[in-house]
Amino acid sequence: LGGLVVDALGKVLAIELDRACLRGSGTAPEPKGLRNQANVTVDSTTFTTNGSAISTTTPTNAVAWDWLAKQISALWGVNEKPNAAIYSARTAGELDLLRASTGAVLPPPGSVADLQRLFTNSIPNNLTQGTSSDCSEAYVGDFSQAMIGMRHGLVLEISRYANVGSTSLFSTLQIGIRVYLRADFQLARPGAFRVVTGIR
Repeated sequence: LGGLVVDALGKVLAIELDRACLRGSGTAPEPKGLRNQANVTVDSTTFTTNGSAISTTTPTNAVAWDWLAKQISALWGVNEKPNAAIYSARTAGELDLLRASTGAVLPPPGSVADLQRLFTNSIPNNLTQGTSSDCSEAYVGDFSQAMIGMRHGLVLEISRYANVGSTSLFSTLQIGIRVYLRADFQLARPGAFRVVTGIR
């Protein structure tokens, strides 16, 4: 039972660490995430002013894999070599559904195929861009330049005697469980990253 509790809480903390490292505000005690670092390019135009869906027909930069290839080539243009892209689970699902006009699966071009493509549920799908409030974003870059400092691993504490507000856990036959970790995030080279917004 103890192992199950640690595993479940560890997964929740992992998603929160993803969020803080990607989208953290920098307001204490939260680290400043990748998106809010100085010199990280935020591309809010590829998916248009009000955001748009990934498509196989619309003649825009958001068509199929083009939007991701555009981020890669922009990083090549400043002598960076991206190795990964991270986006929401919804975006991952949309990319899996890309089909050519024949109905065949539409594979990514070589530059995109070389990336490690990851998804996390810590990237929301309810962000606002222009008049749309159902947008998401993607992070592309050389993640060897992203550093997570862990002061120590996950800490789990259990108490029958702690108080929650004015309520004593002991007097109400409850058990308190607290789990936490201490970590920080920084980029060695912020110019090695781009964030693309407006993905519907």
